[in-house]
Amino acid sequence: DLSYHYDKKRLFQNVSCEIMRNQKVALVAPNGMGKSTLFDLIAGKLSLQTGTITFGHNVDFALFEQDQTKALDQHQTILEELINACPDTPTQTIRSFLGSFLFVGDDVYKKISMLSGGEKNRVAMIKVLLQNANFLLLDEPTNHLDLYAKSVLLQALQQYLGTILFVSHDHQFIQELATDIVELTPHGLHYYSGRYEEFLADKKNKENQSDIFEQSENIEKKQKKSQSKKLKKNIRVVEKRIQNLEQKIEKTAADLDLQSYGSSSYGKTLEKIASLQAELDQAMAEWEELL
Repeated sequence: DLSYHYDKKRLFQNVSCEIMRNQKVALVAPNGMGKSTLFDLIAGKLSLQTGTITFGHNVDFALFEQDQTKALDQHQTILEELINACPDTPTQTIRSFLGSFLFVGDDVYKKISMLSGGEKNRVAMIKVLLQNANFLLLDEPTNHLDLYAKSVLLQALQQYLGTILFVSHDHQFIQELATDIVELTPHGLHYYSGRYEEFLADKKNKENQSDIFEQSENIEKKQKKSQSKKLKKNIRVVEKRIQNLEQKIEKTAADLDLQSYGSSSYGKTLEKIASLQAELDQAMAEWEELL
């Protein structure tokens, strides 16, 4: 069981999971929960505090990090960078990879320093794929990629014959790639065998059941505490507002999944969700004060 503390803050504990050959597993958790830290522990970049990590026989892993592009030599061309990184790989194979990732013709002779963030990300991903590893650790592989480049990456990873453990903020990318879901919580890992949308539906159902139980207890407490009709009326008004806000957030989140990542409408929808969440937090605070 893995546990990790940072500056007296516990990121996670009792983390235990077995990943089998050829699985494509998405690691999901809120920001700051320790996903990147867990990747660094698996890759050996951080020392274990408790627990052990055991790889299967002949497992050879490759790591793609969020800052992977920093390892690129800015003075080299794209082709030089990959030839130097993979000297045993035939140049034709490298050029074939480059072509599949949208680097064609004289593009391969561009200096790394002249590339955009998305282009550098593609070069860094090609370096990882050319390592012939059978286990990929991918931390936000779609960062800076436009829709077409992301679809090219998705197709390459879907056809990859090894095992993948990855983190992504892109719900559609997770849905299309992951065969299994692992949720990281402060108390350990929750494993789900199935697609991302099925995982979300199952999680929502469990949360609703828990909410129903908690709400029944809260109702009993409120009935005991509410001594006046005015107080009861105020509580009902706030609860109705909370219900409406939750429904709006759920509907807006569903709309978000139908929009193109990075589009102007996608950004506006994210802002709308944040605004609704702020209203909900305020309403919840008012509700607690009334109890």
